[in-house]
Amino acid sequence: MENASKALLIAGSVLIAILLLTLFSYLFTKMSEDSSRIVDAIEQNNKLEFNQQFLTYDKIQNRIFGYENNDQTKPVYGYLTAQDVATIINLAKDNNKKPKFPTIISVMYGGVDLAQTQDAEVWLKNKANSNKTYACQVHVNDDTALVDKINIWDL
Repeated sequence: MENASKALLIAGSVLIAILLLTLFSYLFTKMSEDSSRIVDAIEQNNKLEFNQQFLTYDKIQNRIFGYENNDQTKPVYGYLTAQDVATIINLAKDNNKKPKFPTIISVMYGGVDLAQTQDAEVWLKNKANSNKTYACQVHVNDDTALVDKINIWDL
């Protein structure tokens, strides 16, 4: 009788220990999933913040200039000044030198990548007095969700 009661106590202790281990395992898994979701949300927010500095120029003044390749679902917004283009060049160059994310940004104008070949000050000096306006379209890579190309053209 004495051994049977000790056996029941041992079995009950083992059962409680298994239940506690299962509970701790479940809680640990849930907390790590929540942490992972929070980290993903922060990374997504950082990408949106990064992209916004370029997307601001894509929709400057919220005026539709035209449509890409006459496709009515892809509006192109404009009007940029030479100063705006110089700012875009500087933003792209700064990113390409010290990338916050693994992306290289091209600023294409007339088939030339201004982020690789042109200094923003030189651009501004050459274009400031021309009173030209420009339009731009920002391309966001589908795989990385980051800006990778900006097309600029004269209006």
